[in-house]
Amino acid sequence: CVFIRSSGEGSCLAAESGDRVLLEAVARRDEQAARLLFDRYAPLATAVALRMLGRAEDAEQVVNDVFFELFRRPEAYLADRAPLRNYLLMLTRSRCIDALRQRSTRARLAGEL
Repeated sequence: CVFIRSSGEGSCLAAESGDRVLLEAVARRDEQAARLLFDRYAPLATAVALRMLGRAEDAEQVVNDVFFELFRRPEAYLADRAPLRNYLLMLTRSRCIDALRQRSTRARLAGEL
């Protein structure tokens, strides 16, 4: 449990905290909130990435990139458009597609050598 101060008030940030509360804390650069969000959603994002990419190291890189983007720019997530879970899975899918395109380009270029 982490003690957060906002407007002179203190509150406890726990694993049961909602996504919105955690994301607001991430926007204030709260590392514990970032860890809680990562622990909550990384297993699902990793499963999606692994299924799409077929390589654990590629899946891990994609998931790290997705969460790095979320933690760097939490304001990019618009809560009124989709739940955080869906947003993270959409980012994961998009990054996987990018990785597959890069893999295909590298293979094509290697074949031309």
